[in-house]
Amino acid sequence: MPGLTVIGQPVAFHMAVNVTDLDRAVAFYRVLFGTPPVKCHADYAKFEPADPPVVFTLMPGAARPGGVVSHLGLRLASEAAVRAVQRRLEAAGVRTREQNGTRGCYAVQTKVWVEDPDGNPWEIYIVTGDLTGADVTGGCMGGSAACGGGAGGVVVYRGPFRELADGSGRVFPRGEPVPVPADLWESLRQGPAADQFVFATPPGAGH
Repeated sequence: MPGLTVIGQPVAFHMAVNVTDLDRAVAFYRVLFGTPPVKCHADYAKFEPADPPVVFTLMPGAARPGGVVSHLGLRLASEAAVRAVQRRLEAAGVRTREQNGTRGCYAVQTKVWVEDPDGNPWEIYIVTGDLTGADVTGGCMGGSAACGGGAGGVVVYRGPFRELADGSGRVFPRGEPVPVPADLWESLRQGPAADQFVFATPPGAGH
């Protein structure tokens, strides 16, 4: 009896997210990835785009305020590729937000921000250059005083949740002023959740 040929699956990043409305989520990700799901059931859907290679699954579940995910993204090879995704999203009626030549995350980037139906932020971007710590002015969803965040400002989270937590564990209770490093202040101001905050004090102004 001849041996069976085992076909190895290509290595790909995998991520699964809970969604509050599976049909809406499938419709959004069909546009974002530019391909239909390879599996789609009443309680499960899976996308496997080839470029970039990712196994991305959707499962119905309750929203979790202040979850552990800061944001998601697709790093592409060219600005033309970024604009192609942007046009595809906008043609489907999805609002996008551009950041061109922004300095943050220790790099110069051109990116487009978009939110899925559950409010998860996605950045579709390219990196055009690297920066040293002294050159960074913000633009990344994050920041840490332990990494030299520097003198910062004050932000007030407006809601809709009772509180919000970022990827480093910093908590923003709704309606309460929270001092943050300069890089995080600028990151929040430029990020997709900017309309959820009041920026009470600009970096360097003191508080």
